[in-house]
Amino acid sequence: MKKSSWIAVIVLVMALVAVFYTQTGSSDEEIFVMAAASLQDVLGEVAEVYQAETGTEVVLNFASSGTLRKGIEEGADPDIFLSASTKQMNMLLEQGLVEEEHSKTLVMNQVVLIAYDSDSVYQKLGDIVDADLLLAIGDPDFVPAGRYALQVMQARGLDEALAERFLICKDVRQVLAYVASGEVELGMLYRTDAMSSEAVHIIEAYNEDESGVIQYPAALLGKGLENESAQDFYVYLFSEEARDIFKAHGFLTMED
Repeated sequence: MKKSSWIAVIVLVMALVAVFYTQTGSSDEEIFVMAAASLQDVLGEVAEVYQAETGTEVVLNFASSGTLRKGIEEGADPDIFLSASTKQMNMLLEQGLVEEEHSKTLVMNQVVLIAYDSDSVYQKLGDIVDADLLLAIGDPDFVPAGRYALQVMQARGLDEALAERFLICKDVRQVLAYVASGEVELGMLYRTDAMSSEAVHIIEAYNEDESGVIQYPAALLGKGLENESAQDFYVYLFSEEARDIFKAHGFLTMED
């Protein structure tokens, strides 16, 4: 990773830690959630419905899963952590920061290639090997979607040929913004993010044989285990009502 990218991540991690330290000791009537950036739209809707039904405030903080995981390692103490990768959650499990019995898969996703122009001459990854353009992807070191995208390229033997085309982004929202604005012609992210914008078009989708299985684990952390409201919201995330909202945004559930 470039030095500037590492500096940006360190600054964001410090900010996350500061935010959650200021929230320590807050009422059980507040729930603090750290969640992957690709959950921003759907989790905002789920939280809004829950708040309307219970009157309990849900405070959401979004960033790449790797950045959030790093923040938790450095002392951030949310009630609930929602990751876009089992890898990041497993790293917390190995350190004892998450207990296995309080973590399980919430939803699943799929990696796609998107274009700004629906009539793009590029219809698959192999088409851009000799093209003079940039391909926006999340930083594979911190953004699960970027790692899954890289695995697709590796499965097709294209990772080395496309490496010089990468525009490395801090999260999937930045990938989407670059392509939706037309500043970058192509990007790789989750299907659900592509579905959230009318300005981009899906031109190729990849199955789990190429990308790997894309699961979003959810976990109750130490503070959440002492917060009855957080425990109730955690259960709600797996309810039929919440599941219908996730599916409406394009996510797959374990029952599908």
